[in-house]
Amino acid sequence: MSALKILDFRDAGSGTLVKHSDHFLSQQAGNATEKLGIIVAVEFYQDSAGTVICWPRVHWEGASTDCVCHPVNIKPAREVELPTIEMVE
Repeated sequence: MSALKILDFRDAGSGTLVKHSDHFLSQQAGNATEKLGIIVAVEFYQDSAGTVICWPRVHWEGASTDCVCHPVNIKPAREVELPTIEMVE
């Protein structure tokens, strides 16, 4: 099991403007375009260590529906100080 440091989106709330993280874009090897999205809700899941992790539900520009996003794959579009949390995968 490896630990991953992620942003804790519990304090972000609905209406926060987000975009794909550098991690996501690098994993897509240039096949992803940078889009803006808005957090419309959040869902909570436990990782394998039992830590509760907030997964944002994001409505991306150009999409017809929202989707749940892994917290490592998004970041705030503007400079916002969010705490970090360790997630065990």
